[in-house]
Amino acid sequence: MPIRVLVSGAGGDVAQGVLKALRGSGLDLQLHATCISEHSAWLHAGIQGFIAPPSSDPDYVDYLIRLMRHLEIQVYFPTVDSEIFKIARARSFIEQETAALVFVDDVDKVAICDDKLRTAEFLRQGGFAYPRTASAEDAPAGQLAAEFGFPSS
Repeated sequence: MPIRVLVSGAGGDVAQGVLKALRGSGLDLQLHATCISEHSAWLHAGIQGFIAPPSSDPDYVDYLIRLMRHLEIQVYFPTVDSEIFKIARARSFIEQETAALVFVDDVDKVAICDDKLRTAEFLRQGGFAYPRTASAEDAPAGQLAAEFGFPSS
């Protein structure tokens, strides 16, 4: 019995990479994808595709839940940058309503990844290499811009 998988954002490079990896995994999978554009090639590549509302739509999570219930989705991969935070906030609710495993981390970790300054600070605190970074509102930003030759305005 195949594992039923949904991947969002079929037109994007992340979704395409996930779909390619899943296809090449050797697992028995039934792949489904969503995209906001009917012109996404991956919606027409032997994968059952659906046109979804933009993730900014207030009913986006409800749409996903209805679709996931209808398809009996077991695993969901959100891949669109603009939806990741929304899905992280709703992950428990989506999992409860659909019994699907949602592949997104908790909100706190997503928030770090979504902010370049917080990512750099997280890397610095962890002892990893990190880019020299400053908020545009902070005095060090002007110093970095001058040092690296970026325009000051």
